[in-house]
Amino acid sequence: MAISAPGRGPGATKHVVATATARQTAAASRLVASMLDMPVPVCVRLSRRAGGVILRMLPARGLEIVVPAGFNLELLPVAVESRRTWIEDAAARLAASGELPGLLPVLMPRRIPLTALGLEYRVDYLAREAAGRTCRVREMGAGRLAVSLAGPQVGSVAGGEPLESARQALCAFVKAKAGPLLVSALRQTSQETGLPFVSARVRQQRTRWGSCTAGGRVSLNVNLAFLPAVLARYVFIHELCHTRHQDHSPRFWGAVRAIVPDCRELDAALRHGAHYVPLWFSRGITGPLS
Repeated sequence: MAISAPGRGPGATKHVVATATARQTAAASRLVASMLDMPVPVCVRLSRRAGGVILRMLPARGLEIVVPAGFNLELLPVAVESRRTWIEDAAARLAASGELPGLLPVLMPRRIPLTALGLEYRVDYLAREAAGRTCRVREMGAGRLAVSLAGPQVGSVAGGEPLESARQALCAFVKAKAGPLLVSALRQTSQETGLPFVSARVRQQRTRWGSCTAGGRVSLNVNLAFLPAVLARYVFIHELCHTRHQDHSPRFWGAVRAIVPDCRELDAALRHGAHYVPLWFSRGITGPLS
């Protein structure tokens, strides 16, 4: 008769496998949560009955992802990325209705610091009695913005239509204001460094601070306006150097380092640059005024 050593029997093996699986799904949950622009609770679990990857947005629990047993969890980010829009829309609806307590609403700003451009605006919210849902943003001078809310109360409840309309109006203002100024700053940096570009555009990108085509066409993320000026300038130089070197070869980094000796440190700091971008600008859930 065979005798199993203590802790080495079939039951122990199953326990070790179960523990490893629990760690893997927990790690996958953290990875998916880090991919999202919103702090949504994520739980990944395995199911022998699942025929494919199933995503559910559950009240009071957040995003549940059910995957078949034996599924390669390294492929999960691909599946999630293809459903990102649905995930964030579903989370926004639950948060706005108060059914996702773990997700805090975004506070509307009282000031807007466009740090990279040397600008800061104080925001005043004015209720108006006129009918209609359109909110208007007016630049009053001396760094002040007046937002006309289409509702009787300025401090309305989270997720209310007047505040969401105001958020969208402020986002539109920032994009219209920051776009030309970022292109102007890029042009000035181009003249200073002797690195010309053909054209430039500014848009709100999800994953990149900037990009440059082989033809010298530069694309900048409008979120750069919220970064410290030194980080925004580094992005300009990084993309301008791509007009000469399309890859990230030693020659490319040599060109960047010749202009910005501490480029590696700035590149590392840029990985956390999203923390400078206010949630009301990057996320569509509105709450009471801050």
